[in-house]
Amino acid sequence: MENNAYEAVMTALQKAHLDFEATMRPVSFLGVDGEYHETKMFTPVRSDNGTIISEHTFTKSYHPIQNRDAFKVIADIASVTDIEFKNVGCWGNGAGVYAQIALGDDMVVGGGDDRVGRYLSVVNSHDGTRGCTILITPFRFFCQNQIAAALSHADKDNLFRVRHNSLAEGRLRILGESLKIAEGVFVKTAEVYNRLADKIIDMDFVREGIARNLPFKGEEDTPEEPTTHFENMLTGMINRFNSADHGNVERMTAWNLYNAIQGTFQHDSRNTANKNFSVLCGSIAGKSQTALNNIIEMVDRGYEKTSTTLFDRAFARVA
Repeated sequence: MENNAYEAVMTALQKAHLDFEATMRPVSFLGVDGEYHETKMFTPVRSDNGTIISEHTFTKSYHPIQNRDAFKVIADIASVTDIEFKNVGCWGNGAGVYAQIALGDDMVVGGGDDRVGRYLSVVNSHDGTRGCTILITPFRFFCQNQIAAALSHADKDNLFRVRHNSLAEGRLRILGESLKIAEGVFVKTAEVYNRLADKIIDMDFVREGIARNLPFKGEEDTPEEPTTHFENMLTGMINRFNSADHGNVERMTAWNLYNAIQGTFQHDSRNTANKNFSVLCGSIAGKSQTALNNIIEMVDRGYEKTSTTLFDRAFARVA
């Protein structure tokens, strides 16, 4: 299993043209004499096409972890527990690369066939933002959404990091302990998802849930009129809520509301070179986690109306 997992990742890296090495090249500047002069700073460059990976610069002490080495951790995980390799992707010009694996059976939410994959994403970067990090990234199949986990025992930004200068035995021990933590997070997450699926809501709840996650934003010259972006996002949330994944989930539930909000953030946000990063561990991931926390709080503690007159007018026009 270990060798097969590593071979699968390496094959996927090659197919995606992500099996390059990040080599550190000295940064130069054009002097007043018309000549280029090297500095003491370095920048990562792709070995396959010679292009700059990131605009970040580093001292000579920075040594990027190569993708082939970073994803050996997947083979390590495979030697600790059963996994299924899913896919490999990247953001930027290879500034960050990720591979996704599934652990065991999917989570089933509600009384139907709404399945959420128990995914971990192994993330590596060459721009200094993170080393080799493993994230809890549940994946909802109905709407192809990377959704938030009900994190309790793990840091909200990542599950654990692997130090490549550790001995193999020590690394496997760390992985084994961390996977136990991940299992606990997945169990709690399934409980939270199902609690949201069981919670019947009304349109006042829908309005408040959206208002907490999408504050009204007006035009600069006419602040009482919503911006096009705000109106588009609001419309996307309402349409997704009313669709209820084309009838695959119960419409008037907190679970459907959460997925309508989160799905709009993920799918209707502007496409950029770094969107994959944003969905995994950037601003979209943060909005997803905030939305989940807000809906959980409303379900568990109730709520008082916090939406404004301008938001209510926009909501009434769309809903």
